[in-house]
Amino acid sequence: MFSPDLMVRLNEITYEDETNEMRGKMVIDELRKDERFVRMGIKLLPLGSGTNRLGIQIGEYAYKFALDNHGKMDNRREFKYTDKLQPYVIKVYECTTDGLIMNCETYSPMSELEFREHKDEIIKILDKISNHFFIGDIGFDTKNYVNWGFRKSDKRVGILDFAYIYSVSYGLFRCTCENQSFLRYDENYVNLICPTCGRSWAFGQIRKRISKEQENAEIGDIRENNYVLTKESQVMDEHPEYTTSIYNTLKEEDQKRLEREAIKMRNKEFRRQFKERKKHKFNEFELDDPMTFQELLESIKNSKV
Repeated sequence: MFSPDLMVRLNEITYEDETNEMRGKMVIDELRKDERFVRMGIKLLPLGSGTNRLGIQIGEYAYKFALDNHGKMDNRREFKYTDKLQPYVIKVYECTTDGLIMNCETYSPMSELEFREHKDEIIKILDKISNHFFIGDIGFDTKNYVNWGFRKSDKRVGILDFAYIYSVSYGLFRCTCENQSFLRYDENYVNLICPTCGRSWAFGQIRKRISKEQENAEIGDIRENNYVLTKESQVMDEHPEYTTSIYNTLKEEDQKRLEREAIKMRNKEFRRQFKERKKHKFNEFELDDPMTFQELLESIKNSKV
């Protein structure tokens, strides 16, 4: 979709002596006047601009364009961790090696009211993620509602922007007190608290400790343990380990939910059959047999594909 010349120009914009707001406008202008975009009638739907990136919907997909080097790192970070964090974050499909452009699924954004209404679910997700990562700018604070939304396919609550997620392997998430204790989250996952001295830290204060060299070392080469395409269309050998989530327990939760739905449907069917028997004279062989439990499970699964 993006020609080499266009990619070069978009990369040049990230180094322009301009504000990121102006760089975002420059990105949109370059896309709209690109010969291929004009010839194919490709339409752009700007989704909004963050601190370091610009979101644009093109067709059925969303694209995040880096506006500076921080934005490139954000794209690479989301691409690295998207599979490990499923189903709690957007699915990232592709990313350029340098992080200039990232391609992902589109989400339905949350309103501030919906954010408040889904507090319990949001806290549950944050609790699960915080067992494996340090997180920032997605805690339960109304200023963060724009980072949350709903997956369009199944309406699950998820995170739109998870660029401030860091590996717990960092030794930097410690307090500066004498004991240098590891910091813990407050109940809303907004600030970090020292369990020893009680000092409260904003995530931004901790993030400043992380150097560019440390970030690059953490993210590494995103081509490793990922599918690397060199052609527009290419058949690849399957590597399940590339796309395995660390939250495998979700499969068990989904199975239990499906079983509960199947039991409800089966009980409902039995009640319907019973009412038919009471109301009418009938030949018992004319009534449909209720589906087996396994048939109900398969029916529910197939109806949600």
